[in-house]
Amino acid sequence: MNIREKTSTFVLTPLLVLFFALSANAQQVLPAHECGTHLDDDDLAWLRSYQADPEAYWTQLEAMGATRSSGGDWLVPVKVHIVGNDDGGGYYRLSNLMTVLCEVNEQFDTTGMHFYIRGDINYIDNSDYYAHDFFNGGQMMLENNNGNMVNMYFVDDPAGNCGYFAPFPDGIALAKTCSNPGNSTIAHELGHYFSLPHTFSGWEGGAPPVSQREKVDGSNCGFAGDGFCDTPPDYAAYRWNCPTTGPFTDPDGVEFIPDGSFIMSYSNDACAVRFSEEQRGAMRANLQGTRSGHLT
Repeated sequence: MNIREKTSTFVLTPLLVLFFALSANAQQVLPAHECGTHLDDDDLAWLRSYQADPEAYWTQLEAMGATRSSGGDWLVPVKVHIVGNDDGGGYYRLSNLMTVLCEVNEQFDTTGMHFYIRGDINYIDNSDYYAHDFFNGGQMMLENNNGNMVNMYFVDDPAGNCGYFAPFPDGIALAKTCSNPGNSTIAHELGHYFSLPHTFSGWEGGAPPVSQREKVDGSNCGFAGDGFCDTPPDYAAYRWNCPTTGPFTDPDGVEFIPDGSFIMSYSNDACAVRFSEEQRGAMRANLQGTRSGHLT
């Protein structure tokens, strides 16, 4: 394995705005699975505690100088790792990197969170990491992660997915083919990083018990699905073309179509463009609470 640091002459700031003309969402072959993130009860423990009483959590944070306002301005450091094969080939393009991170800042604009590259880009020449399974991906992160920043790895094949967030060892892996300009994959995995589950949470392994299926009338929205009441029911745990899939039927027999505009859904890139207000609040709380070290 040959791991080395290469200095990039590019600098990304929150004020940098790039406009990229896309060729009508050109088709590309994507991995079999959109997202490989698997959040168990332990991984969701912080979020469930926060959702149980957001007001109490914010009261504690505000006493320490935090702010829940969407007009906040939080600079979040990102350590970029670009992985190639043993011969140093196959690197993700820097021109794409600068464009997509600017797009991520646009996607996160309503959260008040702004991402910037800290330090040199870390180039890793390792074929086992370039196309890896979850074990080798975890090893890659354990060997290369930097503390108190988002560690983002661009690889050829992240365990057969477009991307995933690994709660341990706390890093994000992204497929090159899913990280071109115009993608929602990076923002989706960052959503996981800052505590968010899928909008269809509970359906990843197949249909959950009826009691755990979110209802259209919102009567169980606080504990079913993703636990956010401003994201309506979503049972579509597969890649789908917005604006339509289904219809699905909730436990009360009510038919519905999921809202594909949410970044944490599995709708196509062109449709997945936003976070809900409750999702934004959770990410701001997670950043200023659990991940406050990122702001030092």
